[in-house]
Amino acid sequence: MLRGKGEWRKFAFHIQPRIHMANPQAACVVHVHPRYLTALSMIEGAEFSLSHHNSLLLNERTAYDGDGNEPVHDDAEGDRIARLMGNKTIMLMRGHGVTVVGPRCMKPLMRPIWPRAAACIG
Repeated sequence: MLRGKGEWRKFAFHIQPRIHMANPQAACVVHVHPRYLTALSMIEGAEFSLSHHNSLLLNERTAYDGDGNEPVHDDAEGDRIARLMGNKTIMLMRGHGVTVVGPRCMKPLMRPIWPRAAACIG
């Protein structure tokens, strides 16, 4: 902690840095819990299907983690997540929302909008 009070969110040290190390293009890693994506992540085997053409934006960009092991307590789990994500830019994490990555912060901050729309409509 550089300033202020509180406890470090330890999971951030086991997931985000491991993604940065495994994928040099992932300069920005954002993990969010949007309502509909988190609901979709709770369904076993959930994936985006081609229910409308907006889903085409997600096909080659999305990885699915059906074996989430939350909470993350060690680098081994972070490495598993990073390997599974590979060079994808969106990961739907079973029971745990979505992680998005990009070379700059604007793209990862905007990326949850597409899968959120697909989760709402699909």
